[in-house]
Amino acid sequence: MMPLVKQRADLGVGHYEVILWMTVQQTAERLNFTEHTIRRYIWEGKLDATKEKGRWFVDVDSIERFEEGKPNE
Repeated sequence: MMPLVKQRADLGVGHYEVILWMTVQQTAERLNFTEHTIRRYIWEGKLDATKEKGRWFVDVDSIERFEEGKPNE
């Protein structure tokens, strides 16, 4: 279950802010929830995600905060 690597911002002189993303399916498997529940958590703001070409991608840092019991508020 490898996260996807996406570069979100060029910070200048070859430096990038690298964000790791997982699909809804990968996130559901990792957290042991259904995909429907993951999408609901995205809509409720409990997980940070972005939608590209009709597919949701969840920020791995957000998943880790959720696992630690500190979901987005």
